[in-house]
Amino acid sequence: RNGLTITKPDSTQSFHFLDSGRLVIGDSDSSFPSIEQGLDPPTASRPDGSIYMRRSCCVYTRTGGQWVRVGNVINRTIATTTYDPPSLSNGASAVKQVVADPCTAGDPVTVGFSGFSVASGGASGWQLSAICIGSADVRVTFTNLTGSTRNLPAGILKVIVARD
Repeated sequence: RNGLTITKPDSTQSFHFLDSGRLVIGDSDSSFPSIEQGLDPPTASRPDGSIYMRRSCCVYTRTGGQWVRVGNVINRTIATTTYDPPSLSNGASAVKQVVADPCTAGDPVTVGFSGFSVASGGASGWQLSAICIGSADVRVTFTNLTGSTRNLPAGILKVIVARD
């Protein structure tokens, strides 16, 4: 499904906010007619149980005739790729481009690499950073600060981009 999915932590029930503006509960086809979106919750009366999403950041529900904020919407892009970093001498860096669509320059990025294992000496002495520099373009930099030449094994490189 295209859109946002929320699963309650205490159950397996999921709520799917679809790009079409419908809210679907679970995997059924039953849905609420719409989710309103905008800058502020509507001032006009809406029935209790109505849902409103404020500029893709906050979710409100109508309860007792009032809009109540019930959560935040987190937009994120997750991208993974396999990568085998080259052997790097102390102080040297290697850069890997990762396509993470969508992302735009300046979006915050978190990065992880499965090649940092006990067998490889772990992440101690390595600096791993990532930055989104343009449309769908994330650059991940590995820097060796271990004090000697090291060769990490191949692994899965994962980037998570937070978006407004």
